[in-house]
Amino acid sequence: GSELTIDPNQTHIIDGKIYQIQSSELKFIRRIYRQIDGSLKLVCENKDFESVVVPSDSVKIIGRVIAWKVVD
Repeated sequence: GSELTIDPNQTHIIDGKIYQIQSSELKFIRRIYRQIDGSLKLVCENKDFESVVVPSDSVKIIGRVIAWKVVD
């Protein structure tokens, strides 16, 4: 139920920022951290979902979340 504003011009990863990403045909919102081996740690804000580490070439960065409004 949240409203997000995505800036598609911001596709360069800044550790700890939140991005919309695409993997295969699925789209996700995840906080991203670069790992020392070049992979990416994807962290969901919803604690019911575990973090995952994926190869950096397995996801496409659509844009950075620049505003997040919780609608209840």
